[in-house]
Amino acid sequence: MADIKRSRMHRICGHILQFVVMAMLVIALFKKLKVKPIVMVIIAAVCSVIGQLLQWVTTGSYIGDIAVGFLWHSREYAYFPLLNWLIIPVCGYAFSSIWQKLGDKERFFRLVTPISWVISVAYFVSMAFLGEYYLSGYEYYGLGILDAAFAFIVCFAMIGLGYYLNKWGGCIANWLSSMGNRVTSVYCIHWTIYCFLYVFLFCFLDDYVPQWIMLLTGVLVLVVSDLLSQLYIKLKKKSRS
Repeated sequence: MADIKRSRMHRICGHILQFVVMAMLVIALFKKLKVKPIVMVIIAAVCSVIGQLLQWVTTGSYIGDIAVGFLWHSREYAYFPLLNWLIIPVCGYAFSSIWQKLGDKERFFRLVTPISWVISVAYFVSMAFLGEYYLSGYEYYGLGILDAAFAFIVCFAMIGLGYYLNKWGGCIANWLSSMGNRVTSVYCIHWTIYCFLYVFLFCFLDDYVPQWIMLLTGVLVLVVSDLLSQLYIKLKKKSRS
């Protein structure tokens, strides 16, 4: 049983990295071919639909299912398949390209932020009543195009909140701004903490963990990651002086 747990943990921790590599190569190819951002989004959306339609489609071969599992959710341990997840980094890239050319950012947030919050709240409330969290009918790893769309709406809601917090000022805004300047180190540290935390929870706890504990853990990990990031930056500056 312990060997199965270690094997599954290894697969979960590893597959996000291989997806990132494949996604970066695809986006690099798009840029090399000078594909416009909107066309990238359309291609990624088509890939998302194809990936969802191919979910649980197997080759009949264990090795074959591992190979196609990099592209769609062909087996239980196929995490972050390229077809399903390509839409996430592509839309992020497209939005950043549009954002740089956007003139009236204030108007954008005035329009998008309240709409995003209304839709986000309605989405989470409805999913709570349905007892589901993903419209694709599967978990996080088999992300569907509707789930991706709602994920971006939630992102716009949070970005808008951050924008207005920063505009209004205060300690929370200063903290978010400071952490934003160290986002790479915070991300790497928090991901490392989660990997070790997952090993502990998966190997020593078999019971269901309530969602409020998961939420509290997420907040604590963010705070610890931020503190360790600050320490890392200080040590890095000292080593250079």
